[in-house]
Amino acid sequence: MVAYFLAYITVLLSALVISRTDRSYSIVQSGSIIRGFNTKLFVIFIALVLSFIGGCRYYVGSDYSPYYADYKQYASIFYQRLISLDEPGVPLVFWIATLFKDDPAVCIFLAAALTVILLIRTFYKFSDDLCLSLILYVFVIWHTSFNGIRQALAVAVFFCAYASLKNKNLKAFFLVAFLAFLFHKSVVPFITLYFIVNRKVNKKNIIIMIAGTIVLLYSYARIYSFMGIVMDKEAYYLNYSATSTNYLSRSVNTLRVVFESFPAAFFLFKYKELTFYEIEKEKLDFNINLLVVHAAVALATSGSAYMARMSLYTMPFAVMAISTLMSYLKKDRQFFTFVFIVVFAFFGCYEVGHSARLIPFHWIWER
Repeated sequence: MVAYFLAYITVLLSALVISRTDRSYSIVQSGSIIRGFNTKLFVIFIALVLSFIGGCRYYVGSDYSPYYADYKQYASIFYQRLISLDEPGVPLVFWIATLFKDDPAVCIFLAAALTVILLIRTFYKFSDDLCLSLILYVFVIWHTSFNGIRQALAVAVFFCAYASLKNKNLKAFFLVAFLAFLFHKSVVPFITLYFIVNRKVNKKNIIIMIAGTIVLLYSYARIYSFMGIVMDKEAYYLNYSATSTNYLSRSVNTLRVVFESFPAAFFLFKYKELTFYEIEKEKLDFNINLLVVHAAVALATSGSAYMARMSLYTMPFAVMAISTLMSYLKKDRQFFTFVFIVVFAFFGCYEVGHSARLIPFHWIWER
């Protein structure tokens, strides 16, 4: 756990310095936030440390072995994958990495660094509470990229659509979603996010989301069939490999489902206590909807460990929403911020500590 605690301490101390030395910012027309020099410096430092730890791991993560062993094959099939639009993203990253050095460690490092940089960049540009966003990110999102390199890159790219989603820019949103699709086809269902999160928060829409969640929870057979069309290679393997049957059918830990549903339940419960001007109602509903969608995805996919990875796409948006909504609490804002940090820290440490794929942590120079 030493490597993980190094990451946690780096982010916690850097966030503390940022909160005490550089609080001022201004918002430009694009909706992005202009930060001060100290903030930029420490965010770069955080990105470097997290990229270094993630990129210098050795046989840490469930899919590290195939990427490490077959890196030359991935790099060599970039053009074929690009022509067929068959997830050419990772082959492109590996091909670029081999231009610097023909070493699988360089390929893994570049993939890890890109994942970290893209996620942190979006938090840096748009988070209303950057410190809280970075803290929650390092506890529950950062390490998930170790268990799915392609999907983690797709998640990071898709999160770049945050601004277009918020500003209702359909063309820009679809463009970013398409780029994420080039890394992992599992992003396809989340194109619907655009048509959901900008709706008003009311009983009717909440009931519709609940009904949709229940339908999805009992429609795994059809979902797997759909995935056979969208992700033919993996669906074939997952449906016909005896070793993966348990992964498909195994239910998710109840603690994870409760954890991922907790933010939505909390802010819906506190909805009437949130302080905002009428002009901010749309922004408030947007962020509440992000949390509700994340909870819905977590609940709908709780019956399958494989399907549960879909909630990785909505988790960064949920973290951004939490950071925004905290500023609307009338009272006890600092207390509830602390509670969220503790809850996220507990869950993150629990998840890492109980994963044989993540512990023990080995460095690349130990190979």
